[in-house]
Amino acid sequence: MNNNEGDRMLKKIMLIILAIGAAVILLVVCNLFDREAPQNTEPVRGELVYEAIDFNSSKFRELNKDDFKKWYEENYQTEGVYSLSLDDKTYVLISAGEKPTGGYGIENVVLTGGEEEISVAAEVSSPAADEIVTMALTYPHVLLETHEDARPFALKELKIADEHKKDSGTYVGQIDSNSVEIKISGVPNENAYRAFQLSEELKENLSSLEIQEGDAVLFTYTTNDQVRPVIIEIEKIKN
Repeated sequence: MNNNEGDRMLKKIMLIILAIGAAVILLVVCNLFDREAPQNTEPVRGELVYEAIDFNSSKFRELNKDDFKKWYEENYQTEGVYSLSLDDKTYVLISAGEKPTGGYGIENVVLTGGEEEISVAAEVSSPAADEIVTMALTYPHVLLETHEDARPFALKELKIADEHKKDSGTYVGQIDSNSVEIKISGVPNENAYRAFQLSEELKENLSSLEIQEGDAVLFTYTTNDQVRPVIIEIEKIKN
């Protein structure tokens, strides 16, 4: 082999080596780009962002099967908070338990992430005195979707929303020493008769107000009671 042939052979070897090196470098670079950016796995502190899922939506119908369906049906009637992680999401079910009629709901939900758990606070709204509601047992609950989170959820507060409302009607009479019945104005007869508890102050001075059966009355009540609304003020409407 002469010198020229040797030079050509050396060049071929060098080209092969360079090609292999370039391929290796290209492969490494491609792998680097293909890798997902590292995710922040640090649990969120403070108030968490969530999405409320409508039970009449296609999203809920799609979710409500297999393990999710079993979890949902086992928990929605019992007061408390329940969580389920599924497909990189965590679902949170908050239930107010059994209520005597329709018209109840859960609102003002706040999820707060702590070091070891997520605390849940919410309010239960009650039906207004003149609201036409389902006269059957109901189980108000809400379903939330948030980012996947391994921390347990703890129900810290599920209180009845303290709402003062005014209404008018016809005084029917006392049911017992703790409650009265009023026929609410502007409501169909079958739903107009409602029982109200009396506040502690009214229990003591109701008789001094000289309200008689059949009197038109104006009253203020609060829905911060689990069973029935509480009248805190009542007066006769003078003709």
